[in-house]
Amino acid sequence: MDSDAAPPHTPIARRAAPVIKLLAAVCLRCSKRIGEGGEACNKACLKKCAYCARLKKNCNSVPPNFHRDMNALLRSRSRIAAAEDSKGEQLREAFTQARRSYVANVEAFVRQAAKHGGRRRPQGDKIQLLQVEATNRVAAALEGILDIVRQQSGLAPLGDLDAPTDVDKEMADHGNDKVADHVDDEVADHGNDKVANRVDDVPSSGGLLMPTPKRKSKAKAKEKGKAKAKEKGKAKAKEKGKAKAKEKGKAKARDGRRRPMEATEDKDSEPVLSLRCPARSRKAGGCASRRI
Repeated sequence: MDSDAAPPHTPIARRAAPVIKLLAAVCLRCSKRIGEGGEACNKACLKKCAYCARLKKNCNSVPPNFHRDMNALLRSRSRIAAAEDSKGEQLREAFTQARRSYVANVEAFVRQAAKHGGRRRPQGDKIQLLQVEATNRVAAALEGILDIVRQQSGLAPLGDLDAPTDVDKEMADHGNDKVADHVDDEVADHGNDKVANRVDDVPSSGGLLMPTPKRKSKAKAKEKGKAKAKEKGKAKAKEKGKAKAKEKGKAKARDGRRRPMEATEDKDSEPVLSLRCPARSRKAGGCASRRI
């Protein structure tokens, strides 16, 4: 019978999963190098052994699932020390294989634990729930004390403070009446045409207002676009007309400058060559003709 087994008077729940204690206080890092010699682990005396302190690493304890394997390694090590040379070699080979298997299993367990968030589960959610429950209990106790004080003073108890009161119902009804009046005023202010544009049909069964389709808005947008295009066309036509009128005026001025002198006769029937001056010279007061 294993010495680590639970005694018969322990509860059934603890018999199914007995708590196995280590034969010696060994940390997880030192358990991997057991049998190699060197400095012994002093985890029992300190929170961190000397080996882990020198390496500046965490000094974690051996997982409970590997306590049985660790105890077997410790027992085999003591047997090797007490055995003879011929038998000791066989025990060393078995010890070496068992230690390699233990190291591989422990490292795999540590990797899986780190992958799933560590060995310890976060307790923040549970603590917050406990705080909320405690706060609710304190609030209920204070409400009870307040009711007792009111009864002693001859007043009616308040009861549950979170329950809805008549005042809340009156405020809600008053708010609904205000909203209904406001909607009625807006409908009365708007004309029948605007209401018809915003509402398409009123079904007899449901009584709900259905919005008008978006085709009207598209038609209006097209009409506006056409009107803008017409205005732009008219403006461009006016600009072109003005430009053509300016060009015609300039052409006429050039033609007036290039006209030749014409021969005329005065009152005495003498040959006269009249030279028509340009429009600028006429405005300046120049002569219209000269005698040669």
